[in-house]
Amino acid sequence: MKKILWPVLLLAMIGGLIGYNMWNKPHHDVSKGQADIVVSCEELMSSYEKNEEEANKKYLQKTVEVKGKVAKVEKTEEGTTIVLGSPESLTGVRCEMLDKNRGTNVMEGEEVVIRGKCAGSLMDVVMQRCVRMK
Repeated sequence: MKKILWPVLLLAMIGGLIGYNMWNKPHHDVSKGQADIVVSCEELMSSYEKNEEEANKKYLQKTVEVKGKVAKVEKTEEGTTIVLGSPESLTGVRCEMLDKNRGTNVMEGEEVVIRGKCAGSLMDVVMQRCVRMK
């Protein structure tokens, strides 16, 4: 019994340490370095409308820099979301800002460049951990 107990405890401790380190691992900072892909808002939305599977292969979980006009700024307790695209359109690019206070000084109709991680498409193309570049 003791021969089995010590290896099991050792494995449990190693597993716990690995889990703890992965849980506390910092997120990738999208504002540093180069974007994987630079694209316009219209081109990104069009790619997902034409073929979502191909667009996911190209954009999903990559650092994407999107340029477009601000259609809407949504402020909630969780943070700020900037929607790029046409105000008349039913779809757009939803950019969930990394910092709760980022994006609060953005005006509707303003041309912006936002960099973030593409998370795919629901109704809108979703970008997470975004920062405003210009």
